[in-house]
Amino acid sequence: MKNKTKNNKSTNFHEHFHLPKDRKIVYLIAAGSVVVVGSLLWGGLALLAQPKATAKNLTIVNSPTINKNVHQDNAFTTEPEPTELPRTLDGVIVDPDVANLFVYAVMLDNNPAARPHAGLSQASVVYNTLVEGGATRIMAVFSSDVLPDRIGPVRSARPYYLEWLSEYDGMYVHAGGSPEALQTISAFDLRAVNCIGNGARYCFRDYTGYAPHNMFTDHEKMAYAMRDLEYTDIKPEYNTWRFKDEDALGGRGDFSWLELHYSAGTYNARYEYDKENNIYKRFNGTDPHLDRNTEEQIAAKNVIVQVVPPIVAYLEKGRIVLNVTGEGKAVLYRDGLVIPGTWQKPLRVERTVFTAEDGTEMKLNRGQTWVEIIPEGREFPYQ
Repeated sequence: MKNKTKNNKSTNFHEHFHLPKDRKIVYLIAAGSVVVVGSLLWGGLALLAQPKATAKNLTIVNSPTINKNVHQDNAFTTEPEPTELPRTLDGVIVDPDVANLFVYAVMLDNNPAARPHAGLSQASVVYNTLVEGGATRIMAVFSSDVLPDRIGPVRSARPYYLEWLSEYDGMYVHAGGSPEALQTISAFDLRAVNCIGNGARYCFRDYTGYAPHNMFTDHEKMAYAMRDLEYTDIKPEYNTWRFKDEDALGGRGDFSWLELHYSAGTYNARYEYDKENNIYKRFNGTDPHLDRNTEEQIAAKNVIVQVVPPIVAYLEKGRIVLNVTGEGKAVLYRDGLVIPGTWQKPLRVERTVFTAEDGTEMKLNRGQTWVEIIPEGREFPYQ
């Protein structure tokens, strides 16, 4: 009987204490609360007993990589945006918003009756080579934020200049052209303003001179042309040349002068090196090459002589054919030094690359570069 009574006590707990039904519920809730609170207290004590997280023992799982300069999930880089950048065209340090703007090129007359040129000193890159009759002609390349007060005289197009234009995919300003040049502009749908055609409103004649050496454009008309043709917002894509800061005076060479014998007299070019200012002053023949806007002598930071194959053919009116795609000899004059090498231009639209003898790409000083293209067999002595 004792065992039976004992079993009844252990198996009939609620009856033993005679709990009402509603109090049974309260009891269960209270008991559960004690268990929960106890668990929380125990867990808190366990956390307090653990060492504090430090840089040594903290583990980050699946931490995302933040791309600098890119906004990701409201996370911003702490690095400030650059306030200055080298301009793609000539390496000059400028504000970032003008570092890589649309390019325009103007074909310039180099007849003695057309001189002095206007606006040429503000060009970033200048190409000079032969046309018919032993004359030379110039193509000046500008960043679209550089708009001289006057540019010219503007003259007619030739096909090989269009190959250099195509390197920049820019706007070409000219006054007519040879049949081959006009066909090329049309066939390749090049961006062009013809001052005696569809672009006449963007140019004007200065009647203090006489035709065909008196066609000009200016900063206002160039701005209107790029706006009207919707070129202003085009971001050019081309391989930039390599640029550097110029050498200090003590590191400059003792180069003196360079002459390019294109034909004879006034169409030959000469450069004289000013070591103190690290510039190459340009001459047409023996006459200082002046900019009529500033009345100052044109001076380059770099002069490149690009030797191309001999004249391929003579067309109507003595117009010549030059092959400027391929490769050949080149010489860079910079910092009073003479740096021999080669040039390469595999395709019409690809940028001409100038390479030193050690196989590295030539580095230019920031500023204006003249590229003098001379057919093989013509001399260019220097000292």
